[in-house]
Amino acid sequence: MIPQALNTLQFAKYMEAIKMLYKVDDDFKTLCDDYLISKTSLEKIKEKSVEDKQRELEYRRLALDLEKEIIEYVTKRS
Repeated sequence: MIPQALNTLQFAKYMEAIKMLYKVDDDFKTLCDDYLISKTSLEKIKEKSVEDKQRELEYRRLALDLEKEIIEYVTKRS
């Protein structure tokens, strides 16, 4: 089963390919798991003080970069 973080509008049109690749491709699974970690970390940081805003921005950028990478990975393999 894929991580819940991948059930978003950004990935909706790629969902079948994501599900398949997540099951059979270890590199893609690692990429998706990294995305999940970045999104989870972002949510945790959002709840903390203003001092963590820089870290929040870094995780937000990382999550966006990983979203792009996931979509590129899927489109190249579909």
